[in-house]
Amino acid sequence: MTVKVAIAQINSVVGDLAGNAAKIFSAVQSAVARHADIVVTPELSLVGYPPEDLLLRSAFYRKASEALLELARTLGQFPDVHVLVGYPLESDGVRFNAVSVLLNG
Repeated sequence: MTVKVAIAQINSVVGDLAGNAAKIFSAVQSAVARHADIVVTPELSLVGYPPEDLLLRSAFYRKASEALLELARTLGQFPDVHVLVGYPLESDGVRFNAVSVLLNG
């Protein structure tokens, strides 16, 4: 069995969650056309790097989580592709530089 991994070399814009999600979607679409099984995006690809003072705002983490869920739903049209997406995560007051594996919505 062969597994094809695609590296999404995208230029995320700090704070442009919708634009970055669109770039990730486009990269996944391109990778699927090349029969990729896994697509890896850059660190903090959903929010842009470096987000600096945005990481001090709890609302930013909420917006990032909402954008991640919407991206997962959108990527559901590619049910067999694992997409690794970097984003900031806040859980119980602790903040993380996280990655999620999106699969099948």
